[in-house]
Amino acid sequence: MVFNLYFHPLAKFPGPILWRVSRIPYAVSLLRGNLVKDQLEIHRKYGEVVRLAPNEISFTKEEAWHDIYTNRVGHQNPTKDPVWYKAPDDMPANIVTAIDPTLHSRFRRLLENSFTEGALRSQMPLVESYVDLLINRLRGLPMTPDNKIPGVVVNFVDWMSWYTFDVIGQLALGESFGCLKDSKFHPWVKTLNNLLKGMVYAASTRWYPGMESLRFKLLPKSVMEMQRQHSDCANEKINRRLNLETSKPDFVTPFMEDNIDFHEISLRETQSNLAILIVAGADATATALSGTFLYLVQNRNTLDNLTSDIRGSFPDEKDISIVTTSKLSYLNSVIIEGLRLTNPVPGGLPRIVPEGGDTYAGVFVPAQTSISVRPYTMSRSEKYFAEPDAFIPERWLPQDIRPAKFDNDHFGVSNPFSVGHSNCIGKSLALAEMKIVMARIIWAIDLHEYGERLDWTSLKTFMIIRRSLSKSGLLQGKERVPMKISI
Repeated sequence: MVFNLYFHPLAKFPGPILWRVSRIPYAVSLLRGNLVKDQLEIHRKYGEVVRLAPNEISFTKEEAWHDIYTNRVGHQNPTKDPVWYKAPDDMPANIVTAIDPTLHSRFRRLLENSFTEGALRSQMPLVESYVDLLINRLRGLPMTPDNKIPGVVVNFVDWMSWYTFDVIGQLALGESFGCLKDSKFHPWVKTLNNLLKGMVYAASTRWYPGMESLRFKLLPKSVMEMQRQHSDCANEKINRRLNLETSKPDFVTPFMEDNIDFHEISLRETQSNLAILIVAGADATATALSGTFLYLVQNRNTLDNLTSDIRGSFPDEKDISIVTTSKLSYLNSVIIEGLRLTNPVPGGLPRIVPEGGDTYAGVFVPAQTSISVRPYTMSRSEKYFAEPDAFIPERWLPQDIRPAKFDNDHFGVSNPFSVGHSNCIGKSLALAEMKIVMARIIWAIDLHEYGERLDWTSLKTFMIIRRSLSKSGLLQGKERVPMKISI
């Protein structure tokens, strides 16, 4: 502890004393789901470059995005921190967990075939068909009066999750999970939270030699069994899709065109990559949708403006499509602002400084240090955004119609899909999914807040945000279908 505080190569960096001398406060905050909020408070107190642990430096300087996550001429790229990027023990590496840059590039090169502009065009009808199913299922719910307002209370987080999991299941596995049809989660989807929480627990033990092996002895057998069931179910569905002879407008068809007979990526690596696409593509998009709708119903003027814009742009519901919604600048601004405040992965993407050390955002950092940009903290910084905690989509409008007080906002600070060689390959698909489902819901249904108000910032984070499943917003209609919705 004395060495860490006074003689460690990172001793000059500011930060809370207990966090600088020991990894324990960091690990406790992580396991409690409070790490991103604690990081926010630490940066507000100690500055833009702080020491969060004996061997970890955290950045909230805008230029750190470029310096840490993009290729810089004359510099070695930092590698993924192995504490965080490790697949569960029964799974091989995939595009998210691969630490070896060569392996990661090989995975990405093949998977990018599934996310080209042409691939997205072929996937549009499938995505839109599930939006149709979602709207029809909501319209079919029985209306009941409550405080003289007709409608029906449903859990909006569930409905957004059912939509995104059905879409991504069809795209990655060749079959949906049947969530929208059955109005419930598929058993495999239920195991997802256990998988992610187990990965957080695993990460917290890797800072201490011997603890990771001890963890397997201490974890309840039920948790280990659920993780095994998660992998087995995913592999079964993936194998069933891979064995189909016919081509389909999904991820698998373009992916396998350059992976015939698994000569580029093995069967198990293929299974691992397709499985991780479900986690990244479904849960993250559901989180962003849930959070954005929550902020909308809590900001009446913004919701009214968006509703007026969408209904004024589409006289008929059948005119709403992925192509036509791409032209709505206010809808796009709402989604970008929603992603700023409800980034599904708010804690950052840790990297390790290469041998010899390097300079990031004007600060030299010694080799083998864990470094990261903190999206949650930067998106709520008064240095970068006017009224940073407020949901104001107008800040993202074109300059000629943007309110002047937002002209000095640093829009490049908000990167919910990250930047550089490890950015999210599914960005275009995720944005298309969000635009079409938000436009269709807002066109068809009137939204009003309902029930106890939920503070999004109170939610816990275990790698991704753990969404509340009980608190609410309200959907209520007149000519359109009246509904109440819980978020």
